[in-house]
Amino acid sequence: MVGQEGILLDSGTNEVEILELVVNGQSFGINVLKIQQILTYQPERLSRLAGAGSAVLGTFLFRDEAILMIDLGYHLYGEFCQEAEMPRIVVVCEINNTRYGFLLERINQIFRISWDQLQAPSLPGGGEDSKAIAGVVSLDGGDIMMLNVEDIIEDLVGGGESIAAADAPVGVAVAAYRARTRVMVVDDSHTVREQLTRLLSEAGFAEVQIHRNGQEAYEALAAVRTGADASVDVLVTDIEMPLMDGLTLCRRLKEEVAGFPVVILSSMVTQQIADKCRQVGGDAYLSKQDLRQVVAKLNE
Repeated sequence: MVGQEGILLDSGTNEVEILELVVNGQSFGINVLKIQQILTYQPERLSRLAGAGSAVLGTFLFRDEAILMIDLGYHLYGEFCQEAEMPRIVVVCEINNTRYGFLLERINQIFRISWDQLQAPSLPGGGEDSKAIAGVVSLDGGDIMMLNVEDIIEDLVGGGESIAAADAPVGVAVAAYRARTRVMVVDDSHTVREQLTRLLSEAGFAEVQIHRNGQEAYEALAAVRTGADASVDVLVTDIEMPLMDGLTLCRRLKEEVAGFPVVILSSMVTQQIADKCRQVGGDAYLSKQDLRQVVAKLNE
């Protein structure tokens, strides 16, 4: 079990605790706050699922709940971790109120890093989006690639019903508010950026600007921060992002522009995260489980 007492960080310090995981000999990182428990792999407890993708091994019981087990080795490299000779490890994580087990080779240690150490991965053709990797951090022992577990889950099991369906009819006042409101969306997940852009545009918001990390967004908010003519009316930001996280972005913006509205999104739905959002001045804290909440919150 990963104990979470004593590893909490002050809100808005741009720091995160990550656990180093090893898959196919490569080091990966995951936010400690997402981890529920670490178990030894017991294949006899696994119930196979007919029709599931190759990386989805089946389900197993965890705290009286049947949860999916995902072979990270197969998903990332096309090679099964379950075929390795050494004992394997299952890391149970909670993402958007749903638990998943990730099968891997072993775990090493916990590192405290700053988000500004995390650099976006360079991909062939100059692209910067990776659905599996959020960024890379170089430490004394080598490079650790930060896993984007939300997009991994989206790739393997989907995100449920479409969020882009039109919402219920709204009154004249709400429609007029949306028609003059410009929203900035900040998230390192290509999937979330795409979904929110479609959702907000279809809801009738005047403009949706997108950025991939907090640092990029902070620089783009220069007009807001200096009191010049602003091109943004409200900020919707993720928490976990390379270079600058959403909590730090919110804290800095609130220090410079009192009252500027900020909605914070997270796949980690805990009281602990909610408290952190309040500490940095966030006006709302919403789960990514249903992004349609964003429209309802902006209407308020």
